[in-house]
Order: sequence, then structure tokens, then C-alpha cells
Amino acid sequence: MDANGSGGSAVFMRFVWWIGAFFDFYIHITLGKKMTITEMFDLSGKTALVTGSSRGIGKAIAMAYGLAGAKVVFHGSRPSDKLDAAVEEAKQAGIACEKAICDLANETETKAFAAAMDVPDILVLN
Repeated sequence: MDANGSGGSAVFMRFVWWIGAFFDFYIHITLGKKMTITEMFDLSGKTALVTGSSRGIGKAIAMAYGLAGAKVVFHGSRPSDKLDAAVEEAKQAGIACEKAICDLANETETKAFAAAMDVPDILVLN
């Protein structure tokens, strides 16, 4: 409950609705048409590292960044068919990508992974 006695999630949802309504209005007024997410955000020349991106929301985030033009590093904690399939799907969609395997719970592996990789422009810790 917030200070007014209503649920905090209801306040948050109202806020999200107003932000969406504002952007919808702004796009209609300034551009005269709705734009897709890829028209609004160009990530060409950027690199995105998305951890846990072999399936689910991590994969969806990685694909969205790739479709917006970013080079994507798909990550898994261990080799898997799902990780390979996600990378293959991205390549077939024309996304520049690679895969990285690192158990981020292992400090030694994580330090070696960080040392071997260029610093990404976008980091999603899924």
C-alpha cells in the first residue's frame, strides 16, 4: 500500500498508461503516423550483451536489440542446443551476433570472460 492506501502496483500501472498515452500522442502529432520500435531506435554500431539469452525473455530482448541494428552477444552459462538455436535464428533474421558461454556464478570464469570481451554498449543482466 502507498501513502494514499492504494496498491503501489495500481499507481505504477497508471503511470505506465500515461507514459504510453503521451508517446502515442507525441508520435501522432509530430510524425503523423505510428512508428515501429525499430523506426524509433537505431542501435547500429552498438554491441549488446544479453545474459541468459538462449530462451524466454532474454532471447526476446536480444532479438529486439538485434533487429534495431545492434550486434548481439547471446550468453549461456553452459553450452546448449537452445543457445545454438537462438544464435542461428538471429543470424537467419540478418542479425550480427555471436555466442558466449560463461558461468557468471564462477568468479574465475567471469574475470576471464570480461578480460576477453570488448566492453559492450548495452548490458542486460537477465
